[in-house]
Amino acid sequence: MPLKTKKKERKQKKTTESNRSIADARIEKYYNKIVVGFISATVLLILVILYFSFSKTTISITTENTDKEISFNATIQELGGTVLLTDIEDSKTANGTSNVVTSQGRASGTVTLINNYSADQPLVATTRLLSENGVLFRTQESVVVPAGGTVDVPVLADTEGESGDIEPTKFEIVALRENLKPSIYGQSTAAMTGGLIKTAVLSEEDITQAKTDLTNALLTEAKNRFKEKTSAADWSITNTKVIVDPYVLATKNESVSAKAGDEVDSFAVTENLTIAEVVIDLEKLKTLYQTKLTTDNTGELLPVTDTIFDQAKFSVSNLSADYTDGDVKIEITAPVKLALTDSALAPKNFTNKTEAEVKTLLNQIPGVDQITIKFFPFWSNKTPGLESNIKIVLQ
Repeated sequence: MPLKTKKKERKQKKTTESNRSIADARIEKYYNKIVVGFISATVLLILVILYFSFSKTTISITTENTDKEISFNATIQELGGTVLLTDIEDSKTANGTSNVVTSQGRASGTVTLINNYSADQPLVATTRLLSENGVLFRTQESVVVPAGGTVDVPVLADTEGESGDIEPTKFEIVALRENLKPSIYGQSTAAMTGGLIKTAVLSEEDITQAKTDLTNALLTEAKNRFKEKTSAADWSITNTKVIVDPYVLATKNESVSAKAGDEVDSFAVTENLTIAEVVIDLEKLKTLYQTKLTTDNTGELLPVTDTIFDQAKFSVSNLSADYTDGDVKIEITAPVKLALTDSALAPKNFTNKTEAEVKTLLNQIPGVDQITIKFFPFWSNKTPGLESNIKIVLQ
């Protein structure tokens, strides 16, 4: 092979090897970048995992007791109760009415005629007698007033009106001679009446009030009867509680001796009532109450006292035909304190929240008083995304 050809081949070989080295260097540089990127991403991922694994938040809550309205339903039988019944009949007389009508009349009364003169003094009917305050009356009979004696005579006011209703007073006999008037005169010992006539007229309000008064009296009597029954030795309920005070279940008969518009001073009302009272066993109510709280997860129950049930509201409906059972709605204001079992305190509610957001949520929960939040690590400004890394403490 010629020398020139050999040199050319060696030159081409060197060029090829040089180009291959450059390509290899480029590939190696490219893969180095990939490796570095992968390692960086892996480190970052590890750091993120470590952060979320070790990031923790402790939420401390100081609580205060609150009142919670609890409502539940039961039956009289479930509460170990019964409906007490009694029939009572009685009458009541109502004296006077609230509606009084006034009219004018002529006042009347009696005057004692006195004769201190030495001779008898005859006086005809309609003789005028004038009172000290100027009201004129006339005698209603002819009389003779004996010398040194007296005689009573009925008198009637000369005009109608309240002015004739005067108190006891002295009367001048108008027709007598002036010299006889000091010796012969009249004197009343009782007030004159009838100038103003007041008539009692019965109203619907009077009748309604009389019925109400009688019903209340019968309810009181029924209450006493029921108390005697529940206090008897053979009474079966362990701890009796009245949940519905005596009430009128049925009216068998009712009558009034007068009607509205009648002019009467008094009237009578008669009623025959069936009265009921509902009682239950307090111990069974307590058991149902505890069950209700447990089922509804309402919070940690404070010690149960009878005061809770004293203030409870009860309403009974749908009494059975034989009055042995019925529906009871119970409304109780129960003192409770916040418990960790309350769904509002579930850690999932507070993931990925700032301190302000956590406090906003907590302050909406009844019973929360003061809140303290601690983040770890200290530079964290949000709660972890993992529920397990959030701890709630009640104080």
